[in-house]
Amino acid sequence: MGTIFPSVNRRNAHPAQAGETQKECIMERYEAIEQHIRQARLERSVYVAELVADAILTTWKGIKYAADVVLSVARAKTHKNVFTFDA
Repeated sequence: MGTIFPSVNRRNAHPAQAGETQKECIMERYEAIEQHIRQARLERSVYVAELVADAILTTWKGIKYAADVVLSVARAKTHKNVFTFDA
């Protein structure tokens, strides 16, 4: 497994290209890693936002269902507190 810093003694180290210093090579690698990290953070943010949205939607549906049940029970009662059901 390689490191992000090129080794001076390794043959396969990132060679300096036309006028490019070792520091510039390291900075290019650092910027690529930094971009990858930014992308991962963005993907994680989208995932968390979707989780929160799903939780809110599910909670709203649960509240709506509970309210419908309570209202249907209230409508089934007559003024004498007797349940009536239509057949």
